[in-house]
Amino acid sequence: MTAGTAGTRGPGGATALERGRRAYANAVLNLLAGVLPFPLALVTIPAVIRGFGVERYGVLAIAGVVLAYFALLDVGLGRASTRFISRSLDEDRGRGAADTFWSVTALAAAIGAAGAVLLLALAGPLVRHLLRVPANLVLDAVAAFRALAGAVPFVILLPTLLGALEAQRRFDLVAAIQVPTTALGLLAPLLVLPWTTRLMPVIAAIAVVQAGACGVAFLTCLRTVPGARQAACVRARALRDLLGYGRWVAVSNVVGPLMVNADRLAIGAVLSAGSVAYYAAPYDMVTRLSLVPASLMRALFPLFSADGSRDVRYARLLAVDGARAIALVLGPAATLIVALAPDLLRLWLGPEFARVSARSLELLAIGVTINALAMVPFWLLQGLGRPDVCAKFHLVELVLYIPMLFVFLAWWGITGAAAAWTVRVAVDGGLLLWAAHRLVGVGEHGGRVRKVFGYTGCLAVALAVALAVASPGVADMARLAVAILSTGVMGALGWRVLLSAAERAAALAAARARLQRRGA
Repeated sequence: MTAGTAGTRGPGGATALERGRRAYANAVLNLLAGVLPFPLALVTIPAVIRGFGVERYGVLAIAGVVLAYFALLDVGLGRASTRFISRSLDEDRGRGAADTFWSVTALAAAIGAAGAVLLLALAGPLVRHLLRVPANLVLDAVAAFRALAGAVPFVILLPTLLGALEAQRRFDLVAAIQVPTTALGLLAPLLVLPWTTRLMPVIAAIAVVQAGACGVAFLTCLRTVPGARQAACVRARALRDLLGYGRWVAVSNVVGPLMVNADRLAIGAVLSAGSVAYYAAPYDMVTRLSLVPASLMRALFPLFSADGSRDVRYARLLAVDGARAIALVLGPAATLIVALAPDLLRLWLGPEFARVSARSLELLAIGVTINALAMVPFWLLQGLGRPDVCAKFHLVELVLYIPMLFVFLAWWGITGAAAAWTVRVAVDGGLLLWAAHRLVGVGEHGGRVRKVFGYTGCLAVALAVALAVASPGVADMARLAVAILSTGVMGALGWRVLLSAAERAAALAAARARLQRRGA
């Protein structure tokens, strides 16, 4: 989506059109890497539950949560690795890229080793006193959590190594490592099951998978990072830069999950565990849409980092085009989900979920759309070296969001939780957009930005109409007719407003060429 700028050359020498095409191709790779394991999970999870039993599966699930939280100890080194290596490569400082690679790898390994020692020491008290593990599983669970400590260094190191590959725009290699790693992690319990139902061997197998992924990623980095196979050098200045940047990323990485999980914890505390199910199901369903903008932003982040180090014009162009792409894809999808929320839930989970959860799904779909657009200024600010701005906003939002969540829960139940979440992401998006505008402005892309804002204004009207027809009492056929009409209108409007004439012509030509190849 960079037509009209094909002759403009970015700092890396490629035209903006070439860089944009590569970024969107990388986004597709990221999306596929995230989506491909889902069918396997649908098959393996029920088999694991049947084979190990509900209680043992529950301990495995808790172990996964604990491992995810220990992964936050990386203090943002994965994204720091991408940013600083990308800048070094863009400035043709091969030795600088190698020094950064070795410095960030050594730092991640040291933090991972410390995390492993910490979990090893906490494994017994954690299982015996904090977690509600059945008495007959305590000894097995303690052994499993001690084995889990062996996985901690690798879950901290792996994002750092993958970040080095992303800095080189080698998302093909990232996907080639991530997909098998995720698949083997899902299969590990089933591979152990024929020999034992004990938990410790399962966790040990998962640790081996993570270690193998790190080994492959490390060897790949040695081959691809310029100068990495020469003498390893850890530089104090590189460590300071990495920690200075990464600490603010780490704040967002810690506060973000707290705000993401707070709604379900609050529902469980204020309402009931059953209410959590009625909220979590539509939440998990609609937030899958975030894979689309997240995949695109991961592909654009190295370009934000490299381009912003010299000239923000190219980063600004990519950000505007990223916002156009996200609005074009998610606008019609959100309109359709909001209008048909009761029907989707009825087909998927039954009439009771449709009655209780429909309004939550509608509000969450609106919030996910807002949050998707907010990812553009969020990743842009981090790419331009201002993760502190995002972190400070998140800290303020956390303080305001928690009391608002409890108040809304008391007033409207799980619908109130969805409303609080949507209000929070709307405030977050507004703050991030304001900060990004102050930092880079719109420059020569004012026309494109106005089109994005005009489209989102129309999208707000369409979502309001969809919200109205999704109310109880509206006939099913009327709701279906409005859903089809509003979705079609938003799709046609996006095609006409968000895309230039050259982009529309290129898309039609590509579609015709594909049809001709299929017909040949």
